[in-house]
Amino acid sequence: MRQLTGADDHHVSVETPTQPQHTLKCMILDPAGAHEPITFERLRTWAAAVLPHVPPFRWQLAPPPMGLGHPFWFDRPELDIDYHVRATRVAAPGGHAELATALGQLLGGGLLDRSHPLWQLWLVEGLADGRVALVWKVHHSLADGVASVRMFSSVLQHGPDEHPVVPEARLPNDPDPTRRRLLLPALRSLGPTTAQLPALVNRSLRATRVGRARRREGLGGPARAFDSPPTRFNRKFTMHRTCAWASLPMQDLKAVRDAFGCTVNDVLIAVCSGALRSYLDRHGELPRTSLSATIPVSIRKEDELDDYGNRLTSWFVTLATDVPDPVERLAAIHAATRGARESQTARHSETLVDEWMGYKALWRRWIAFGNTAAGFARRPSFNVIVSNVRGPEPLWFDGAPIVEIVSVGELAMGLGLNLTGWSYRDRMAVGGSACPEHVPDLSDLVDGLLPALARLVQAARGAPASLSDA
Repeated sequence: MRQLTGADDHHVSVETPTQPQHTLKCMILDPAGAHEPITFERLRTWAAAVLPHVPPFRWQLAPPPMGLGHPFWFDRPELDIDYHVRATRVAAPGGHAELATALGQLLGGGLLDRSHPLWQLWLVEGLADGRVALVWKVHHSLADGVASVRMFSSVLQHGPDEHPVVPEARLPNDPDPTRRRLLLPALRSLGPTTAQLPALVNRSLRATRVGRARRREGLGGPARAFDSPPTRFNRKFTMHRTCAWASLPMQDLKAVRDAFGCTVNDVLIAVCSGALRSYLDRHGELPRTSLSATIPVSIRKEDELDDYGNRLTSWFVTLATDVPDPVERLAAIHAATRGARESQTARHSETLVDEWMGYKALWRRWIAFGNTAAGFARRPSFNVIVSNVRGPEPLWFDGAPIVEIVSVGELAMGLGLNLTGWSYRDRMAVGGSACPEHVPDLSDLVDGLLPALARLVQAARGAPASLSDA
């Protein structure tokens, strides 16, 4: 049994029927090379035998006794396979659009049942060219992007000749988490956090002072909250979700990076910005001021890879959607991400939000304050979420190569559009999610990613040595 961290508990605490906190990882397989036919029964047998040996797949949630502190994970290796492993079939002809429709239905298909470990695995059949998809529906409290890569790399194979192996290790099976069993560890966890609060307050105040000094000196920093214009992406969430994705060549992303001396993350953000600008302009909704984005950034260390859960900070950056020229837009985004990174380093604030999440009552009040402030300001804190995860090395499922991985993220905190890029093999799939009532044509928005990248590739052919020279 283990207690959730504040960051993991955050995803449990903020979850509502209109703000589910699960993500999807869609793995498209070519079953032609499989050692055995990939059937629903075979998938059920494999999942029951293999998945409990990776801790998050057997963790079940137990609420804290009397609301003291954070919930607990307790081990339940005997899975209800009828709940966890399911199947569906996409409509003909089983192409990109039909799979995206199925992903939207799974993402918006209700909350994961907390009386089970918080995940499901769906076999999606009926895809074109005889392909199938494995769609993992996983609660964000179990794993962020880096931890998800670790999970899937642990249960899948790394070559076409490998077979699934069932570990022989004996699995832990915790007793029922009664209030009496949980009360003592819950009380013990309160002491250290209480003792650390004064130091955390002092560090936070010092970080605030440093941030203000940097602004007075004209140095870079994060985008300001509530300075962003209201958009269709910032309306009240519904219970429904729509999904779409585009596949970007990694060689093009890297060519732009190398030409302009920035990062792949900068290029991805600029591509998303270009698609957003074009989409809003077509709808006559392009604000005169720039949209902004929350950029999740991993702070996980090498010795924390097996901890799973969440180890993230966030950068808040302008998307420069008010800048028509794509290279100038990329330059503004590069400056914004560099400023956000340098500001965090100067303020020693990389872990502050993660630590404040450990104080559940205070953190809830901070969230409530943010919601109230957004209402009074009639502006969102920020507009969208843009995330970039380096995916795993090539993977196989019992001889069948996984040819593409699409990650679809959750909506949260009034940010009603999530664009998540996962690099895998030689491409980056950028998955988008939104409420269909607000963005009924999400595929139109996501289809703008490739043209936005093409404009940057074209500009890169005659690019100067760096963005500062552009």
